Amino acid sequence: MKKPATLFYILATIGILLIGYALLLASDRRIAMFLFDTLRRIENIGMGLTSFALTLLFFVKKNKITRYSHFLLIKIPARKKDYFIIANLAWFFLIPAGFVYYYLRVWRGDYAAADIQAALSHGQFLVCWMAVPLNILLALFLIGPETQAILFTGIRLNSFTRFVNELIFIIFILISLFTVLMLLVYGDFLSVLATLVITYVVMSVRARKLTLLEQEIE
Repeated sequence: MKKPATLFYILATIGILLIGYALLLASDRRIAMFLFDTLRRIENIGMGLTSFALTLLFFVKKNKITRYSHFLLIKIPARKKDYFIIANLAWFFLIPAGFVYYYLRVWRGDYAAADIQAALSHGQFLVCWMAVPLNILLALFLIGPETQAILFTGIRLNSFTRFVNELIFIIFILISLFTVLMLLVYGDFLSVLATLVITYVVMSVRARKLTLLEQEIE
């Protein structure tokens, strides 16, 4: 697999096959009766994996990445407003993503329609309430001049300030990736897409911040 796109095509195919396998077995009532929970998990993972693979495939195609080494050449947005636009679009996309996730579960028979109202209301409230502090945090990290940088900026612990920033961003990135994994396992395919975009924003802000710190040291 010399081309990254091939890897994501394979992962997407595996995801689709898992969905098809689960639906095929579920069509047999006797099998579905004994393996209901297992089949649901397989279908969920298939949906999450497909979304994960297709999102990264789009990213690879958009950035014209034909070799793995090209990942080291990806540039981040130079304009500050682009970060706010991308981050907020992805963040508020979690609201319709939640609707799709829960109503799909209702359609599959996992939940009763009356049981999801509280979860949807809490989800909407959390997304809207967290938008304010997250935008403030983003603004704080974007303090400084607009600059261009490489997304996968190397780790350089050549100052205490840089060490602290690296530690903060590593924590945020790990939280984002863990969230992607959990959403993938539960089959929340649209939230997988949104969280991957948010992870990209976090990594871009990291690259920008550390590039500016490096320029100050020089």
